[in-house]
Amino acid sequence: MRHDDSANTTDDPKLALVRQRRRVIRRTQLLSVRASRTLLESMIAADVIVLATPVYFFGKCAQLKTVIDRTVARYTAIANKEFYFIVTAAVGSKRPLERTIEGLRGFTSCLTGAKEKGIVYGTGAWEVGDILSRPAFEEAYEMGKSV
Repeated sequence: MRHDDSANTTDDPKLALVRQRRRVIRRTQLLSVRASRTLLESMIAADVIVLATPVYFFGKCAQLKTVIDRTVARYTAIANKEFYFIVTAAVGSKRPLERTIEGLRGFTSCLTGAKEKGIVYGTGAWEVGDILSRPAFEEAYEMGKSV
């Protein structure tokens, strides 16, 4: 017998709360699937893709990792794209950020015809707004104008 959350067979407030949470989780999962499809379709349709991430402990953020992971179903359709990478971190030099860049290249190396067109290293950005006074801010702006 199927359990139906919409049937209210009891007045137990705890059970009602569990049912409400299940409905919220289902809606959230549905929205997540729709957003993933929309993002994937946008990546397939785009000529240029910018992969940008703050760098924590020398790796890309979880949100970008999730975006990349969700392309697996149709990654072969993300073909012949130009890629730009933007990374920001508190460290003051570019060298430690190369691990992150290599991780992004690992993704693009799986894509047919992917071309790396530019990288912006936003070093020395620890506090909110720090990047505004760094050369990377202007570099990203100029790189965007050239696309």
